[in-house]
Order: sequence, then structure tokens, then C-alpha cells
Amino acid sequence: MMFLDILPKDSLLIKSYHSGEFVYQKGESSSEGICFVLNGKVETDHIDQENHIVKLVINQFKFFGLSAFVSNIRMDTVKAMEDGTKVLFISESDFSFCMNADSQFIIRAIQYMMNYIQTINIDTNHDLMRSFKLNTILDQVDQNRLAKMKEQNLRIHSQIYHSRFRLVNPGQFVYSEENLVDSDLYLILEGEVVHYVNDPKDPTKEIPILRLEPGYIFGFIKKDANKGHVLNVRAGSNGALTIHLDSNLLRQVAKNDEMVAYSIFQTLCLLMAMIENLCI
Repeated sequence: MMFLDILPKDSLLIKSYHSGEFVYQKGESSSEGICFVLNGKVETDHIDQENHIVKLVINQFKFFGLSAFVSNIRMDTVKAMEDGTKVLFISESDFSFCMNADSQFIIRAIQYMMNYIQTINIDTNHDLMRSFKLNTILDQVDQNRLAKMKEQNLRIHSQIYHSRFRLVNPGQFVYSEENLVDSDLYLILEGEVVHYVNDPKDPTKEIPILRLEPGYIFGFIKKDANKGHVLNVRAGSNGALTIHLDSNLLRQVAKNDEMVAYSIFQTLCLLMAMIENLCI
């Protein structure tokens, strides 16, 4: 894999598990870092606001526990599904080592995450999707890390042409899941944006599941073949000022500023923490 060869060999933490054994449990310290399945597979368990159990299977050569880079505690519970399951733990210091050892590491990490997100299918019509408020995830994130991440993300605007700025009036769509043309990314500079799912019981209604404030990048969760977005996003009650991005531009910004690149990666980690708490 892209990072195994440059990880500091004297500090690698690899653990083996029997089937049904906990890798970690919700509420435990996340100091050991994000996780990577070297062998076997694991299963995450979540309890939503209506006490439904949400499960997600993580197969070999996939990451999980990505919220460790934005939260001091684990947000879910993970068990091994097979005997002989091996998990590599990558701490923030290990990640920083890789960034220093290879200037292209963070760019490849961002690309890997973006590609991985595109392989995930979100069922927006599922009852669990509607009952789980994603803002509860943000409440669990370390607020100092979150503030720093948003501050670094806002530096992107100084490297973007003003023609990409877009003022969205209160209640107006930033994008709609019915729009198959818009599949780009956005950074919110001012105001607030609200993510919605359509209510299948009443097509005239939308259910809010996530509110984002300045400093967040959004629009990563897209439909198959990169044609449109999964959710509806509208400006909040005071409107919103956004920057229109795309994947290539985001990668270019990351190449120019390592701190911004890391904050983009943290944004993707936060997004994955949210996705891991949905029924996938």
C-alpha cells in the first residue's frame, strides 16, 4: 500500500484478533490512531437515536476509525469477524512522519480517501438515515481540532478566483439531488448550509440531517458515475457564501499548502466518521 513502506518500522502497532473480539469500543481513547485492515475483516456497530443497530463491514486493505484524527474518543464499536484478523494502527505522529518523509504522501492520501468515498453507497431512503442526526457526530469531535481544521480550510479562498464565489439566498439550493450535472465540491465561507434527505412518505417535505458553518468542505458524497449528489443542500436562514471547487482544484491547493492539505484530509476523516454512522 502507498504508506506501508514509509511508516516508521520501529513504532508500528499491529494487533491480531479472534472472531468476535473487540478491536475497540465506543467511548474509548482514540490515541492509537486510525486503523487499517491488514488481514481478515471487521464490523462496526452503531446505535442511532431510535436505538436501531447500524452495521458496516470493513474488508481487507480498508481504513476504519478515521474519526481518531478529529476526536479524542472512539465514536463506534468495532469487532473482528474472522480469526486471525490483523489491524494496523496509525497514529497522528506516524502520519506526520509519512508527510515529512514523502511530500506527495498527503496528496495520495487525499486521493485515496476521495476515491474510497465514491465506492460507498448511501441509502437515503432508509429509516436509519432519516432518524440519525449527523450533527451529533460533530458534537463528539474535539472542538479545538475542529476549529483549527476549519481555520485552515478557510485559507483555500485566498488561492481561488473570485469567479468561483457564489452567494446563495436563504432557503435556496446550493445543489439538489435531482441535479445530475452538479457533482462538484464546495467550501462555505459565510452563513450556514443545511443538508436534507427527501421524505419518501411526503415528497413535498425534506428532513434536515446536518448543518454546516464556515470552514467546512462539503459535496463529497456523490451518485454513481459521479453524476450528481446524494443529498439536497440549501442555504440557512441567513444565506450562505460558498466557493465552488472541484477535485482537481482541491488537489492543486493541497499541493501548494501542506497545512491546508492536512485539514482537507481531516475533513475527509470527519466525513467518513459520519458515513460510518449511517446504514451503508
